Amino acid sequence: MFNWTQPIGKKSITWKPLTIGDEMDIEANFSRPESKHLQKYESLRRRIITFGDAPSCGPGEFRVWDSRDVGMFAEEVERKESMRGAAFDRSPTGDTFERLKRITTDLDDAFGRLKALTSELMYSLPQVESSDLPLSSAAS
Repeated sequence: MFNWTQPIGKKSITWKPLTIGDEMDIEANFSRPESKHLQKYESLRRRIITFGDAPSCGPGEFRVWDSRDVGMFAEEVERKESMRGAAFDRSPTGDTFERLKRITTDLDDAFGRLKALTSELMYSLPQVESSDLPLSSAAS
Protein backbone atom coordinates (compact mmCIF):
# COMPACT_ATOMS: atom_id res chain seq x y z
CA MET A 1 0.00 0.00 0.00
CA PHE A 2 1.11 3.52 -0.75
CA ASN A 3 0.18 6.92 0.67
CA TRP A 4 -0.20 10.10 -1.36
CA THR A 5 -1.78 13.52 -0.83
CA GLN A 6 -3.48 15.53 -3.55
CA PRO A 7 -1.51 18.73 -4.19
CA ILE A 8 -4.67 20.69 -5.10
CA GLY A 9 -7.50 18.93 -3.25
CA LYS A 10 -5.33 18.19 -0.19
CA LYS A 11 -7.05 14.82 0.48
CA SER A 12 -4.84 12.02 1.73
CA ILE A 13 -5.07 8.80 -0.23
CA THR A 14 -4.00 5.25 0.48
CA TRP A 15 -3.80 3.15 -2.66
CA LYS A 16 -2.61 -0.22 -3.86
CA PRO A 17 -1.82 -1.77 -7.25
CA LEU A 18 -4.71 -3.37 -9.10
CA THR A 19 -5.36 -7.07 -8.82
CA ILE A 20 -5.78 -9.20 -11.91
CA GLY A 21 -9.51 -9.35 -11.10
CA ASP A 22 -9.71 -5.54 -11.07
CA GLU A 23 -7.95 -5.37 -14.42
CA MET A 24 -10.31 -7.97 -15.88
CA ASP A 25 -13.39 -6.11 -14.58
CA ILE A 26 -12.17 -2.77 -15.93
CA GLU A 27 -11.39 -4.29 -19.34
CA ALA A 28 -14.79 -6.01 -19.47
CA ASN A 29 -16.76 -2.92 -18.42
CA PHE A 30 -14.85 -0.24 -20.34
CA SER A 31 -13.72 -1.89 -23.56
CA ARG A 32 -16.60 -0.64 -25.72
CA PRO A 33 -15.71 2.33 -27.95
CA GLU A 34 -18.19 4.63 -26.21
CA SER A 35 -16.66 4.01 -22.77
CA LYS A 36 -13.00 3.23 -23.60
CA HIS A 37 -11.96 6.80 -22.66
CA LEU A 38 -13.12 6.16 -19.07
CA GLN A 39 -10.87 3.13 -18.62
CA LYS A 40 -7.85 5.11 -17.38
CA TYR A 41 -9.95 6.98 -14.79
CA GLU A 42 -11.54 3.80 -13.49
CA SER A 43 -8.12 2.20 -13.34
CA LEU A 44 -6.90 5.01 -11.09
CA ARG A 45 -10.06 5.13 -8.98
CA ARG A 46 -10.05 1.37 -8.31
CA ARG A 47 -6.58 1.60 -6.77
CA ILE A 48 -7.82 3.89 -3.98
CA ILE A 49 -8.38 2.17 -0.64
CA THR A 50 -9.03 5.28 1.48
CA PHE A 51 -9.84 8.81 0.35
CA GLY A 52 -9.54 11.31 3.18
CA ASP A 53 -11.75 9.87 5.92
CA ALA A 54 -13.81 7.75 3.52
CA PRO A 55 -13.13 4.02 3.08
CA SER A 56 -12.96 4.40 -0.72
CA CYS A 57 -13.41 6.88 -3.56
CA GLY A 58 -16.63 6.41 -5.48
CA PRO A 59 -17.20 7.62 -9.03
CA GLY A 60 -18.98 10.73 -7.71
CA GLU A 61 -16.02 11.76 -5.57
CA PHE A 62 -13.55 11.03 -8.35
CA ARG A 63 -15.49 13.13 -10.88
CA VAL A 64 -14.91 16.31 -8.85
CA TRP A 65 -11.13 15.96 -8.62
CA ASP A 66 -9.07 18.75 -10.11
CA SER A 67 -7.57 17.58 -13.41
CA ARG A 68 -4.06 18.37 -12.12
CA ASP A 69 -4.63 16.06 -9.14
CA VAL A 70 -5.70 13.29 -11.52
CA GLY A 71 -2.59 13.80 -13.66
CA MET A 72 -0.25 13.88 -10.68
CA PHE A 73 -1.89 10.80 -9.15
CA ALA A 74 -1.46 8.98 -12.47
CA GLU A 75 2.24 9.95 -12.45
CA GLU A 76 2.59 8.76 -8.83
CA VAL A 77 0.98 5.42 -9.69
CA GLU A 78 3.22 4.99 -12.74
CA ARG A 79 6.35 5.86 -10.76
CA LYS A 80 5.61 3.63 -7.77
CA GLU A 81 4.45 0.68 -9.86
CA SER A 82 7.52 0.98 -12.10
CA MET A 83 9.77 0.98 -9.02
CA ARG A 84 7.87 -2.01 -7.64
CA GLY A 85 8.24 -3.86 -10.94
CA ALA A 86 11.95 -3.09 -11.12
CA ALA A 87 12.42 -4.40 -7.58
CA PHE A 88 11.02 -7.77 -8.66
CA ASP A 89 12.97 -7.87 -11.93
CA ARG A 90 16.14 -9.73 -11.02
CA SER A 91 17.69 -9.93 -14.48
CA PRO A 92 19.99 -7.14 -15.69
CA THR A 93 18.76 -7.70 -19.24
CA GLY A 94 15.50 -6.90 -20.95
CA ASP A 95 13.40 -3.77 -20.62
CA THR A 96 15.15 -2.41 -17.53
CA PHE A 97 18.59 -2.70 -19.08
CA GLU A 98 17.39 -1.18 -22.36
CA ARG A 99 15.80 1.76 -20.50
CA LEU A 100 19.06 2.38 -18.65
CA LYS A 101 20.96 2.33 -21.94
CA ARG A 102 18.51 4.84 -23.46
CA ILE A 103 18.75 7.10 -20.41
CA THR A 104 22.55 7.01 -20.56
CA THR A 105 22.49 7.86 -24.27
CA ASP A 106 20.01 10.70 -23.68
CA LEU A 107 22.19 12.10 -20.89
CA ASP A 108 25.29 11.90 -23.09
CA ASP A 109 23.44 13.73 -25.89
CA ALA A 110 22.19 16.40 -23.48
CA PHE A 111 25.70 16.87 -22.09
CA GLY A 112 27.06 17.27 -25.61
CA ARG A 113 24.44 19.92 -26.42
CA LEU A 114 25.17 21.73 -23.15
CA LYS A 115 28.89 21.69 -23.89
CA ALA A 116 28.30 23.10 -27.40
CA LEU A 117 26.00 25.84 -26.07
CA THR A 118 28.53 26.77 -23.38
CA SER A 119 31.29 27.05 -25.99
CA GLU A 120 29.05 29.17 -28.20
CA LEU A 121 28.20 31.43 -25.26
CA MET A 122 31.86 31.83 -24.30
CA TYR A 123 32.71 32.71 -27.92
CA SER A 124 29.88 35.29 -28.08
CA LEU A 125 30.55 36.92 -24.71
CA PRO A 126 33.42 39.22 -25.84
CA GLN A 127 31.32 40.37 -28.81
CA VAL A 128 28.39 41.24 -26.53
CA GLU A 129 30.63 43.11 -24.08
CA SER A 130 32.16 45.26 -26.83
CA SER A 131 28.87 46.05 -28.58
CA ASP A 132 26.82 49.20 -28.10
CA LEU A 133 24.01 47.29 -26.45
CA PRO A 134 22.55 48.83 -23.29
CA LEU A 135 23.86 45.73 -21.52
CA SER A 136 27.50 46.74 -22.02
CA SER A 137 26.97 50.33 -20.82
CA ALA A 138 25.17 49.10 -17.72
CA ALA A 139 28.06 46.79 -16.90
CA SER A 140 30.72 49.57 -17.02
